[in-house]
Amino acid sequence: RSRSTIERLLRGSRSCKEANILARQQGKCILTEEGREKLSKCGKKACVKNGKFWTKPEQKFKQILNELKIGVRFPEYIKEIFSLNDDENPEIYFQYPLQRYVCDYVEIEKKIVYAINGDFWHGNPLLYEEKKLTKIQKFNISRDINRCIFLEKNGYKVCVIWESEIEWNKELVVEKIRATRKTVNPPDLHSGNTAFDSLVA
Repeated sequence: RSRSTIERLLRGSRSCKEANILARQQGKCILTEEGREKLSKCGKKACVKNGKFWTKPEQKFKQILNELKIGVRFPEYIKEIFSLNDDENPEIYFQYPLQRYVCDYVEIEKKIVYAINGDFWHGNPLLYEEKKLTKIQKFNISRDINRCIFLEKNGYKVCVIWESEIEWNKELVVEKIRATRKTVNPPDLHSGNTAFDSLVA
């Protein structure tokens, strides 16, 4: 059989485009305790293999949060492998699973997701022309769009922070954090779907 036919059979009856459209329409995926544990095991395996659990922009973003007196909580497997402790009074979770996606930083009570994007890997539109994007950049951009649609459909505000902003415009990052936190309702007034909340992997 042709290569395209074999690839189609391997990934199922839907093409990637059809699967993306379906994800947008449904915007749902129930993450069971079993699935959550599987995510945790995969994360732990990746940490052991790579010897690290976060990128430099993610590390520097945490420093900015700490300067704003905002604490961060880490997944149990990361604390176990790297002998880390949570910050005092943590308000934001690192590597937090929200159904099908594991998000960089999540402020659960305010329902905010902070996406820390590398300029190259996520194709920063200020630095890379659309016509000259690589396949991996196009793939990551498509995935970012689908994730944003999914999260917003489930009541989350997505705040995108670029690597270049963290490196060269820290004041803008601080302003983005403050502005995003001001735009959301207090937890007791939020009308979002509380059934969507999930535990740390």
